[in-house]
Amino acid sequence: MNNIHIIIIAVIIILFMLMFTNNENYDNINSEQNTNILKIFIINLLDRQQKKQYMINQMNKYNLNYNIFNAVNGSQLNISSLSDANIVDHSKSLKYMNRPMRRGEIGCALSHIFIWNSLLKDENFEYYLIFEDDAILVNNFKKKLLEILDDVKNKEWDVLKK
Repeated sequence: MNNIHIIIIAVIIILFMLMFTNNENYDNINSEQNTNILKIFIINLLDRQQKKQYMINQMNKYNLNYNIFNAVNGSQLNISSLSDANIVDHSKSLKYMNRPMRRGEIGCALSHIFIWNSLLKDENFEYYLIFEDDAILVNNFKKKLLEILDDVKNKEWDVLKK
């Protein structure tokens, strides 16, 4: 399964969970018990300041701490260099939906992979929540997020587990 498929599956799972959970404990995502549980990232290309501000406004609406991750700009990628660094296999065409992947898709996938790799090394946070800069947060997002975090702490999750 290629990286784009993994990204799409992860986003679908998170959205599904956000839509179908309920609980009343949603006062503060940064409360003592949740301080070292979740780190939020927003993936944003440097030249997309309007999208960055859109996401900042959404995060501020729910008083959420977040980190901006400067996205890998696919249009500036040298595919041969990626192959030389063993990041992609240049001998095989990267495919998505039965067509070669576009440079932007490769940059997006790499952005997610870099964040995932930092999660594996992160001793301070158990989970990362990764948004692209065009995400739309559902109503009562913070409440639903805290419900999921509460649920995650009480169960074993294969997908969400570090």
